[in-house]
Amino acid sequence: MQLKSNRSKVSIFSVLILFTLFNLKCDKNEEFYFPYTEFYLQFGIATDLHDLGDMDTKLFTGVDHGIGGIIIFKSFDNYFAFDAACTHEIPDKVCTVKKNSVIIWECPCCGSQFVFSSSGDYAFADVKNETDSANFALKNYKAYSDGVYVYVSN
Repeated sequence: MQLKSNRSKVSIFSVLILFTLFNLKCDKNEEFYFPYTEFYLQFGIATDLHDLGDMDTKLFTGVDHGIGGIIIFKSFDNYFAFDAACTHEIPDKVCTVKKNSVIIWECPCCGSQFVFSSSGDYAFADVKNETDSANFALKNYKAYSDGVYVYVSN
């Protein structure tokens, strides 16, 4: 009788351990929180963005320019907008990424690199390496163009 009772306890204990292991979350699966800031910006294609080539990026900073500034990414005739704040320590610390090359931006605080790419009407600023400190891509904002201006908002 004692042997059967011990097997029962071992079985219950095993089930509890398995349940705990399956419910543990890895950092990369956590829900990402990015502070909300309301803004509406317009950039002149012939003035503010005249020096942007295809597959090129440009940073705009100032009051009401997102959290860390706005990066405009041009891919062929499409314009996309991203926040320049690294996603590693947001919202505790704002560290603005810096341009490393035409489509790679790097965080001077944690060393994470973000690569800009596009596919049709969509663009991404993904973390370059899985070993980077940042687990999430740069925050994407709404952007559209009427051929004269690029409008960006949250």
